[in-house]
Amino acid sequence: MNRQTVTGQTKQAALPISLGCSSDTPIIERALVNTPGIVKVYANPVTEIVYVKYDPVLIQPEQIMTAIKQAGFGLTTGCHDDRASVAP
Repeated sequence: MNRQTVTGQTKQAALPISLGCSSDTPIIERALVNTPGIVKVYANPVTEIVYVKYDPVLIQPEQIMTAIKQAGFGLTTGCHDDRASVAP
């Protein structure tokens, strides 16, 4: 799912999440892509990692994690999980 960025700048994050099943994938993707500042979302149900491209002027990784929780999903072990990453 894609959305345009306001500033033209983006960063990427890979966050481990708890998905109940593969049918949860479009639910988390829809919830996140409708969050201001999030440009693109891909949730992989096999690895249980959500890949997020975001505008760092509008949203920070901590706010993305909050949006995941508000959508009813949990981070598997938080941002210290060795699968979690934030890249420029």
